[in-house]
Amino acid sequence: MPTLIRNNSVEAQALPYPFRGVIPGGHGVVVNLTSAQVLTALGANPGNFQVQQLDAAYPGPFDSSYEGDAALGLAGATGAAGVAIPAGRVPYGNAGGTGVTSEAALAYNDATNTLTAGTVVGNLTGNVTGDVTGNLTGNSAGTHTGSVTGAGATSVATGTGGVTTTGDLDAAGGFRKTYGPFLQDNVAASQAAVRLALGATGNPQVDLVASRAGSLVAITASFTVAPAGSALIVSVFKNGSLLHATAILTVAPGAPLGYVQLFAKDNVNLLFVAGDRVGVAVTTDGSWTATTSDIAIGVELEG
Repeated sequence: MPTLIRNNSVEAQALPYPFRGVIPGGHGVVVNLTSAQVLTALGANPGNFQVQQLDAAYPGPFDSSYEGDAALGLAGATGAAGVAIPAGRVPYGNAGGTGVTSEAALAYNDATNTLTAGTVVGNLTGNVTGDVTGNLTGNSAGTHTGSVTGAGATSVATGTGGVTTTGDLDAAGGFRKTYGPFLQDNVAASQAAVRLALGATGNPQVDLVASRAGSLVAITASFTVAPAGSALIVSVFKNGSLLHATAILTVAPGAPLGYVQLFAKDNVNLLFVAGDRVGVAVTTDGSWTATTSDIAIGVELEG
């Protein structure tokens, strides 16, 4: 929609950014923008400039050189007028020219002639080809064929959606595996760190072998009868010995049939290496009365 910008002063006036150029006194230029876009780009105080919307049938010509950065699609998603981009920042938006913002996602430094990418918070829509280094927070819809690299200990990318890939996920850590179940029928009273078995063979095994290095992150216990009388203690063993005094699950009388104890990842007292043997033991005192209950124990390690 054509718009006339007229300089009502008798002196030449420079158009403010995002426009470009100087209009002589008493003259005007026609730009291919709506009057609303022009007014917003001129700012709250247009000074001596008069803005007039021309008929849509105006055949031209247009003084496009005066449009400057106002011609870069600075309209909002609803067709509102342009947005002034502060110095040292780069406007960005989608392919349709909407959603342009002036956040410092890209900051230009005049002194060093460098363009620096900052943290982008919002929606990333489209295809990303190449290497992305840093944190992506928001929605990323598209195809990524490069690498995602981050120095954060917690996460590289944070989002609420899923991750779909046709290749492998190669990570240095974050692998979890549950070992067990370690079993005992009719849990007796007065047991002192009795090792639980795997299976019901005549000479059952009491250990599994850790397939990866990691740390203890959880102990789970499942009962067929609710614990009663006194507490039951589950201890985790490594290579035939107690892993650590803190590597225990204490089940109080009246507890539910399912119970879990969680541990912080990478606790230096709860570490395993690949090849270590993983086992558990149960301790009860003479007041334990749930002697008809069977128990199944699981041990979760995370690398």
